[in-house]
Amino acid sequence: MRVKRLFPTFLKPKKPTPISVPLPADFDEAYYLAAYPDVRDAVSAGTFPQGAVHYQHFGQGEGRAYRPAEIVVETAAMADPPTSRVTEARSPTTGLPYPSPELIFLVTHGRDPVVFEATGAADLNWVRRAVREAGLVLPGKGLKVLDWGCGCGRLARHWLNEAADVELFGCDINAGLVAWCKNNLSFGVFTVSSVKPPLKYDDGTFDLLYGISVLTHLTLDENYEWMREIHRVLASDGVAVLTIHGPTMFAHFLPGASAIQGTHPGKLRTHLIDEEVFACIEQEPGSNQSANVLTGSVFEKIFHPFDVRLHRPRYGLMGIHDTCVITKKSGRPLTFIEHLTVKTLRGTKDECTCEIHLTGQSSFSILADLKGLYASATIRLSLKLPGNVESVAESRIVDLPPRADWTILDKAYSMITLDDIPSHHGPALLSIEVCGESLDGVVLTLSKGMLF
Repeated sequence: MRVKRLFPTFLKPKKPTPISVPLPADFDEAYYLAAYPDVRDAVSAGTFPQGAVHYQHFGQGEGRAYRPAEIVVETAAMADPPTSRVTEARSPTTGLPYPSPELIFLVTHGRDPVVFEATGAADLNWVRRAVREAGLVLPGKGLKVLDWGCGCGRLARHWLNEAADVELFGCDINAGLVAWCKNNLSFGVFTVSSVKPPLKYDDGTFDLLYGISVLTHLTLDENYEWMREIHRVLASDGVAVLTIHGPTMFAHFLPGASAIQGTHPGKLRTHLIDEEVFACIEQEPGSNQSANVLTGSVFEKIFHPFDVRLHRPRYGLMGIHDTCVITKKSGRPLTFIEHLTVKTLRGTKDECTCEIHLTGQSSFSILADLKGLYASATIRLSLKLPGNVESVAESRIVDLPPRADWTILDKAYSMITLDDIPSHHGPALLSIEVCGESLDGVVLTLSKGMLF
């Protein structure tokens, strides 16, 4: 997956705070305003008197560059006439080469190598800090890291000083970006990945996986697919740090959503899970022009097999994205059931049963939606094991979303969960009970079941 800023950065006006960072002597005001349109707009609006003040209060802490990149120039002493040869630009701090402006543009929508490097350093520091704030500790030596959606190494390049203690892997769907990493970041192993899982790694490989601006470009179904794959490749005690578009991004999302709905109906897909929103502009698979925005606890519901150890708004991708830190709820295998059953209901109470197969899991969740429901209704699940007359696990009674057909929503789901399932290997009988004022002709669909 490529890392790219689909939306322009923005700056929420803030009250000045005491200056704690001295202004560098070589601070370039013109460059700083040109490199960061959000700062330029804030200065024009009077939020800051000049870019230098923003840098002192916020820019330095956000890892923003304050001057252009330096180009290394080598002079070749050649006979008649002498010539100068400009080599690839290199970082003055690490000595690593910068990608070409064209590659940098693919992952940042900008072309400045100093901004590319500075934002990568800041985002990797955000990853590390988020792990610490979640109360988690990573191995000191032998740490296996996956940069999921590595692009041309915006974050990966900053593992250089820890190369002796870290096994770094990176993957991306763009072969050109991966090729650059292979040729220039020899301390990592980089692989071309597909738009769809699986990745080319064994189960339980990674202690740390991070994906910066990857989930933000995926549909609801793709989020579920990659949730399963992250669960597969993450070690039992591994940590994943992922960024998402939270409600803050609605201001940027809505104009694009409105435009595409007018020109390409059906490209904007809106789903509710327990009355919370997952909206997505769906373009070609793998396209950075696809973008989503989530509200409430939708992320937690999609990633239900994980404990969300930290969910911090506006804490990733230079303060634009929300950052989530997750760990597996258990070391038990994850079984995903894309479609469990579809049933046309009758009367005011209807029931059905489905067989599921357990392999020691203790928890189950599934999404329910009802087409043609225009009055109140509820659903409850219970689970029986072979030889047991009584249920071994029961869900709470859950309200189902009515009247979704009256809106332009694509789906309105309720999530039902079963916990504390006794350890069992083999078939089990899931009973579904739906009660409502009028269920005649209502179609119940149960999908995206997860056993873990």
